Amino acid sequence: MNPADWRGVDATRYAAARLRGAIALPVTPFLPDGRVDVAGFRRLVQQILGYGFRTVAVAAGTGEGDSLTLAERRELCALAATAACSDDLVMGAIGVGGGDVSLAELVTEAQVLAEAGVQALLVFPPGAAAVRPGRMVRLVDEIFQVTGLPMVIDHGPDPAALAASMAAAGLPPVVGVKFSSWNDADWDRLLPVIRGQGHMISGKGDAVAHRYFARGATSFTSSVVNLAPLVVKELERLLTSGDLGQAERLTRDLLLPFEQARAASAQPPVAVLKGALAVADLVGGPCRNDGQRNLSEEERDRLVSVVRTLRAAETQLARNAGWVDD
Repeated sequence: MNPADWRGVDATRYAAARLRGAIALPVTPFLPDGRVDVAGFRRLVQQILGYGFRTVAVAAGTGEGDSLTLAERRELCALAATAACSDDLVMGAIGVGGGDVSLAELVTEAQVLAEAGVQALLVFPPGAAAVRPGRMVRLVDEIFQVTGLPMVIDHGPDPAALAASMAAAGLPPVVGVKFSSWNDADWDRLLPVIRGQGHMISGKGDAVAHRYFARGATSFTSSVVNLAPLVVKELERLLTSGDLGQAERLTRDLLLPFEQARAASAQPPVAVLKGALAVADLVGGPCRNDGQRNLSEEERDRLVSVVRTLRAAETQLARNAGWVDD
């Protein structure tokens, strides 16, 4: 896809129309020597899109974007953009990992990913931007001038971030706010600001998506899509149809046990996810970051029953859809 085809007002409308339901967060597969498994990533994205997920965010937190070079992120974004069809939305993440990077560095990141073919940007504001609304407004303006791409702003747990997020949410290029904070008072203040032009996105995991749809969310980020895409697709169907009771039951029976296993582990969430992918013999590989290594045997054993339950649900959903024989 030619990035020039997705710039300006039309691109903003296009992105806003597709921020409904699940936003898939693919992992970044790594080889044992630490290099990106490019072929594995291509297969993973093709599988996610093949299951009918229309929006993919590349190299965000689940994708270990903070461990990737800009050149690696560019390559992954280009692969995803090439795999996508005209109805899909590929977002590239910038500013992953935090830190007080300069505006110029973030604008450069945005420009590089735009050239790779993404149709929108997931912006993780640097530390100083989170506490200074004027700097946040300038960041959005400069990125849009250079790329013409719509943006989703990550609203993280920093208690000082609200003013900057509210300032950004009112800007025309911003089509969504990914809510990654547990402070629901912030949610209530941000929702009316963004609702006129975009979407509030539940960014705290699959297992709490139903809670935020009850509060006005229209989409949610999903890392479990790497492990159990049909379960997530069913969750998406229930949430977007307004059947929050059934969505809560599905969450309780299938998704919450996995989230509890992640919370009980001493490893970061992406390491547990990759451990679960290894148990299921799916694409993932090791983590690259220090402190995000493979799980211990004890932790892996605890995951086995949870993964078996999820994969059994996958098989049943595939049978119900007529994709596999009994």
